[in-house]
Amino acid sequence: MLDVDVKALGVDTYASSSHKWMLAPKGTGLLYIRKEAQERIKPLFMYSGYSVYSASSGTHAVPQIAAHGVAMEFHNTIDRQRIEARWRQLSNYARQQMAEIPQLRLLTPSQHALSAGLVSFSLKGAAMAQW
Repeated sequence: MLDVDVKALGVDTYASSSHKWMLAPKGTGLLYIRKEAQERIKPLFMYSGYSVYSASSGTHAVPQIAAHGVAMEFHNTIDRQRIEARWRQLSNYARQQMAEIPQLRLLTPSQHALSAGLVSFSLKGAAMAQW
């Protein structure tokens, strides 16, 4: 959904689920750990090292891992910036249309930096669910 440059963000770690926005298999995701932070961060599932795949930690879902790579390749082929621009366009359109409905109150901010592909709203006069 977002064209993220983890190096430009300057973060030590970045995690993301890939199922919904990348259309990758359920249960797949990404974990980035900056090289300088790897000595301080030791994920249990990577006790055999920072290699891409190691059989020493047990059986892995190799088809899902491979399919995740295909999903990434698919997004890179379309162009991540183009994908982000399109969902922003659709999100803006949805907010504009929903703003015309008096019974709705938009919750998603309209500012570019604060909005995403999801549009949240509430019904005016309706009680919020209590969990």
